[in-house]
Amino acid sequence: WMADQGIDEYNEAGRYFKDITLNSYFEDEKNLSPDKLEMFHMVCYDLDRFRRFLFDSSFFDKFEVDEDTRIAIEKDEYELLPVVGQNKIEAALEVARYYYLQNDIESAAEWYKISYDHSDDTRDEENKVESLLGLAATGIGSGDNYGAGKYLREIIRVKEKNNNTEGLGDIYNTLGLMEFNKANVDSALSCYSLALIQFRNQGSNLASVYSNMAICYQNRGEDRSTKEYFELALEETVKKGDQAEKARIEHILAVLSHRENDLYHAGYYSLASIESAKSSENYEVLVKSYLTYSEVLEDGNDFVKALDYYQDHLVLKDSLAIEKRFSEQEQDAFRSRMENLERQLRLNLADDALRDLELQ
Repeated sequence: WMADQGIDEYNEAGRYFKDITLNSYFEDEKNLSPDKLEMFHMVCYDLDRFRRFLFDSSFFDKFEVDEDTRIAIEKDEYELLPVVGQNKIEAALEVARYYYLQNDIESAAEWYKISYDHSDDTRDEENKVESLLGLAATGIGSGDNYGAGKYLREIIRVKEKNNNTEGLGDIYNTLGLMEFNKANVDSALSCYSLALIQFRNQGSNLASVYSNMAICYQNRGEDRSTKEYFELALEETVKKGDQAEKARIEHILAVLSHRENDLYHAGYYSLASIESAKSSENYEVLVKSYLTYSEVLEDGNDFVKALDYYQDHLVLKDSLAIEKRFSEQEQDAFRSRMENLERQLRLNLADDALRDLELQ
């Protein structure tokens, strides 16, 4: 009797509907915006319009639906039902990324949580990791370092469970930075050490980790280890040919040597930093290097050359200040143009809405 009455088909349709109505988003008593509410109504109750939406929009460009399903959707309304739930993880991630790029951290976090919950239910490990990365990023963006750390550690657990080491170095490196920002220097060093193991296996990002470890040792007052790790970082920048980063680390070594009154190495690293900064057009480091070298020369009683480099420092500093002011003015002008454009678009949309009402 149940088969004759189509109960199985009815229950199957209800299952897809429950995927929406019993979503954790609604269980948390959150409200839909008017445009989302309209979309919800269309999907549930206006199948003709829903079909037109699928085929007239970029839906199939953004979400993977096999050709057989697409053909079936065009002919059979029942086939529309799985589409509502089939790509909910990818759709939630797409929405989350959109909000994150708009700097709407709260909304992005909500949608990353939705995608995480569904990927956890379906054991979709790849999207689960991407959802956790998004939750960690939104946690950092909102200042919730504890929550971000929890999500990053969950990623490590998932990846290690699946023997997937890709990206683990970056995660340990980020955890190290978060621990350092909480003044947990020893814990930060432990994370950086684990990152170092991963990066050595991959042969990448070693300079970044060495620099981070050097800063930790500097905070612990271990000068020898500080210089040792900065020198290791410098070696990596030379191997990679990264002149901008090379200039930055050379300047740090110049400052450290100067503090120890080691004028020979302070002068050596200052000049090296100046040359690297020039070749990479890293003017922020260059202006600092000019000043450091002038101070080194002054301490070495070479007052004429010290004055020359100090003047170079002042000229470049003024030039950068002027460039910054111009940049700020350009940003203000661009922001003003965008605000005017947004107002015009809103007026156009309002006019369109009025015309739609008149037609109805």
